[in-house]
Amino acid sequence: MSYSFIANLRELQSQKDLMRLSLYMPTNRGGLNRQEDLIQFKNLIQQVKSKLEEVDKDEANKILKEIERIRNDKNFWDQTKEGLALFISPKDVEVAYLRNEFKPSIYLGNEFYLLPLLAYYEELHEVIIADISKDSVDFFDANQFNAEALTLDPAIEVKDFSEIYDDLDAGSQVNVHSYGGRQEPGMHHGHRAAPEEKDLDRAKYFNYLHKKMQEVAKHYHRPILLAGTVENIGHYQKVNENSAIYYDSTIDKPFQSMDAKAKTKLLKETLSQNQQEFAKEKIDQIEKARNQGKVIHDFEEIKGLIHEGRIEEWVIQYFTDNLLDGEALNHWVIKAMDQGVKISLILEKVEGIKQQFSALLRY
Repeated sequence: MSYSFIANLRELQSQKDLMRLSLYMPTNRGGLNRQEDLIQFKNLIQQVKSKLEEVDKDEANKILKEIERIRNDKNFWDQTKEGLALFISPKDVEVAYLRNEFKPSIYLGNEFYLLPLLAYYEELHEVIIADISKDSVDFFDANQFNAEALTLDPAIEVKDFSEIYDDLDAGSQVNVHSYGGRQEPGMHHGHRAAPEEKDLDRAKYFNYLHKKMQEVAKHYHRPILLAGTVENIGHYQKVNENSAIYYDSTIDKPFQSMDAKAKTKLLKETLSQNQQEFAKEKIDQIEKARNQGKVIHDFEEIKGLIHEGRIEEWVIQYFTDNLLDGEALNHWVIKAMDQGVKISLILEKVEGIKQQFSALLRY
């Protein structure tokens, strides 16, 4: 789970005695159908306007002023993706443009409502797709929902083959080599002249790419998912030893050549977390903790153990027919996170997990 954005919200939450508004809604990417988004935004705000009238007038006015500013900010709505999470207090605003739709909902209280965001980050599986050919590479920022072209940070420069090696000109695809040890201008050959020359050039470039991929993976803290023709992927993996920076699966076709529908289907199949496997891991952990007398299922007991700082991990079967009141659960999840508890949400119904809550104890 990624905590970077959530950590910002928790820091804002440390400011005591402030009213906080949390809003989730699906949006149209890039401002398309902006009017539809604005109508939905207005309808959600209407649901809490009466509540705002009941709280501190100064706090309510500051929140309403910020809502109005956002509603009229064209640039704000031009940046939308598939989902929007908005968090407003009288002192601060945090915005998350998210790449998955959310059920429209709004909450007003003394804490930000983070459960939908936690579920999003629990499910989210982010990678960098490297779409390689024999002489170039294109990068995409991707997860199981969608992908978009990635412009690398200027600190990382990944060049095409023609920019690195001694071509006669950028478009010729011809290299110059000196044979027989002579220092005079060499003989010419083209990439297409012989299969062995093409393989040598490709291996040279793929060795260069492998070094650069390590920089990319380290900079973005994500694994690299290779894409390209079966031939290029196979050659790349042959030239470079397996490395932890690469995702286990590959996309055995050029990613850019696929249409939007095919990309969406493939990303879902390749990157979606197997909830049943994830749940099985948690079942094994729970059983091991039970054998050691280190698991508690009762919510009231868990609340006390959170205060005592005794919980290592809290496994919650999140999507059930009788989930505990969301705002009450949200409150205790935030308390647990403040104590350094790992929160693991099971996002599908799993027969092996009979209890909604399983708190694994430190001691």
